[in-house]
Amino acid sequence: DQLSFRQSDGRYSVTCLTMASDESHSKRARLQASDEGGDMDMRKVSLVNAEAETSSKLLADWLNSEGPEVQMAVDGGDFGRPVTAAGIRDKWRNLRSWVDEHRSRKLIEQHTCLAYVGDSPYGHVEVNVMQAVDLCNNPINAFCGKEHNFAILGNIIVVPSSRGKGIGSEMVRRACNFAFALPSMPEIVVVLVQEDYAAARRFYCRAGFVDTDLTMVKGGGVIFRLVAHTRAGAEVRLVEERDAARLAKWLVAESDALQLAVDGGDFGRPVSEEGVQNKWLGMSEWCREERSRELLSQQVFTARQRGCAIGHIEVGVMKSINVAHNPVNAYCGLEPFALLLYVYVLPQCRGLGVGTAMVREACECARRTVAKQVVLIIAETNTKARRFYSRVGFRETGVSVDKMGSQFLLIEYSLAPNIT
Repeated sequence: DQLSFRQSDGRYSVTCLTMASDESHSKRARLQASDEGGDMDMRKVSLVNAEAETSSKLLADWLNSEGPEVQMAVDGGDFGRPVTAAGIRDKWRNLRSWVDEHRSRKLIEQHTCLAYVGDSPYGHVEVNVMQAVDLCNNPINAFCGKEHNFAILGNIIVVPSSRGKGIGSEMVRRACNFAFALPSMPEIVVVLVQEDYAAARRFYCRAGFVDTDLTMVKGGGVIFRLVAHTRAGAEVRLVEERDAARLAKWLVAESDALQLAVDGGDFGRPVSEEGVQNKWLGMSEWCREERSRELLSQQVFTARQRGCAIGHIEVGVMKSINVAHNPVNAYCGLEPFALLLYVYVLPQCRGLGVGTAMVREACECARRTVAKQVVLIIAETNTKARRFYSRVGFRETGVSVDKMGSQFLLIEYSLAPNIT
């Protein structure tokens, strides 16, 4: 079967050919991406759904040239030691029965891919599409669920001389595109990354994966962490939960300007788990003492997509005590209003509609409260955010607010009732 896939940014077109057998040279599938304008040479990277003989030999050679730590990070000990081409092929041949017996999954599709630059192989990745049978068997099954197929990328390696040149990123990106274009239509792509391999975790973050906070033990006690990449357009849900450590970790990784745009300095500097927690615990007192408002309710949400934590937003419903105390009170008057706070989306999830879905869902939550208005404060100089909120349905009120010496604008969302 031939499938077509186009990146949402229009830069790459990808043709995927699936094949009946990976043992045949004549039927090997080539996933060739053509560059439609870009400034990187690596656009000549292609994925080849290769025959087992060739790919197993290359993979064995590459793994045996590495130390034991890299070997473990790549295969989790699955190929045994020493690594041999025959041992790799045995693992592939028995994968269907192995995942059924040891992982309570059904193997739907199995693809072994080599990354080529021109005519030379530089890397390896496997794309295995599965469906969970027993959700209690391990964290991956529980996370991915039974309702949809999921793809696991495994045994990912780039030859040492070519690392740091973007080949690995391009290979993984194309492997995800390939997985999402397969007939089995997996909804999510996951990878197990060694817990203490910080460089690899940063790499997958840059490649669009998010940390699921789930871990499992492999290979004699080595801990691996699950990271996930969701299909574009997957539903975004808000879940009430308070994870101060995670929010602090997200913000600390951002620039000072973005931190200020998100929290207005409310979490203190440097941002810390304690600072976030203290703000939540002291919100009622802060509203009363610092803003002359009564806090009526406080909801702290994590935005999740297919189970992955990808963003944060809060809805505080409050009522002014003294309308003359500050510009927001004066604008909202004595009626209850909802203030959206600390809106944040992970960098790798921006531009995919996640923020729009998250903010609109938060506004719907506010609609179900006693609030008569939904307002938000954004940095006056943040023109991108101003355009974003305008598209979501907010309008600028003309009210200016000073925070930590920076000017912020008050914007308002229409809470007109739904028309059915």
